[in-house]
Amino acid sequence: MVGGALQAAARWSYGDLSDEDILGGVAESLTIGLNWLWNPYARVQFNYVHGQIRDRSPVAGLTTGDYDIIGMRAMVDF
Repeated sequence: MVGGALQAAARWSYGDLSDEDILGGVAESLTIGLNWLWNPYARVQFNYVHGQIRDRSPVAGLTTGDYDIIGMRAMVDF
């Protein structure tokens, strides 16, 4: 049996990275996370991020792009 508590989290982010003559594009991402609070002094976090950048100035001929990130972090307080 797994001890501790589980938390689920979700976040949507939006950023307009363009300004006047700078064409940085528009970025959007969705993050889904799971936190395992093992005990009062230890926690493990798992995150999955899916994002997209569009409407930017061409880089190597591309003006859009998608990305995926998987992350894990462990924290111990002592």
